[in-house]
Amino acid sequence: MSSVDQLVQRLSEEIEAARERLYSLQKEATQVFHDQEKPFKRFVALADRIRAIFQPRIEALTEVNVFKDIKKSLGLERQGPEGRGLHEETITLSVPYSEECPAKVVLSFRVGHDGPIENAIIEYGLEIIPIYIGSSAEFVGRLRQARAFRVGFFEGWQGK
Repeated sequence: MSSVDQLVQRLSEEIEAARERLYSLQKEATQVFHDQEKPFKRFVALADRIRAIFQPRIEALTEVNVFKDIKKSLGLERQGPEGRGLHEETITLSVPYSEECPAKVVLSFRVGHDGPIENAIIEYGLEIIPIYIGSSAEFVGRLRQARAFRVGFFEGWQGK
């Protein structure tokens, strides 16, 4: 066998090995996609339930006179073909400074999941700028009021 024939045979073997590796990777990727489909559907259903719990509470906040100028925004992170899969949803409520509300308030809620879609993640943030603290007793009193609000806001979380 000539060196040219050996080269052609060796190149053919390398190309065939590369095709087999590519086929194997495609098959593995397809399996991973199918394995994530069921947890992803569970996540989307859970996100819908959480949205149904949050929605009336958020609407109640918008009806309070102090928050009459509240602005609501929704951020969605979608992935996959044509962005069909919901992976994260963030609701942000912003209250500008006014006579009724002498501070800028931003409240946000985010529902997402971890990388392998095994756990749902719920985050919230609250920014109040500026913060006025008159005395430590006043601060403790306001903190107690904030805790009471938080408990009241999340009342019924377990579907009660």
